[in-house]
Amino acid sequence: MMFQTQINDRAISDNKIARVSELVNRLNAASFFSMLQFNYQNRIIKSVLVYRIGHQELISENFRFYYFKLLRSRIVKKAFMRVIDNDEEPALVALDSTRF
Repeated sequence: MMFQTQINDRAISDNKIARVSELVNRLNAASFFSMLQFNYQNRIIKSVLVYRIGHQELISENFRFYYFKLLRSRIVKKAFMRVIDNDEEPALVALDSTRF
């Protein structure tokens, strides 16, 4: 089962790609799950989590954990807007945002 959400509302401009990529890498390194993905072709950031069920029954606690982890990942949108709109340093923004 895949949980997925788009983080940014608009395509990221050419001059912001390197900074956004750095922030994605820093946030992924700081989180338990590396769930942020930056699509360079479409210039969008997604949060993707895969919950492997296999042949088991769905465990409601695990499902809830993954679902709420994905919802909480939307919080990082503010971090990306700080880098994109306010030209803040990705390293400093990542330090402030590692609580997601």
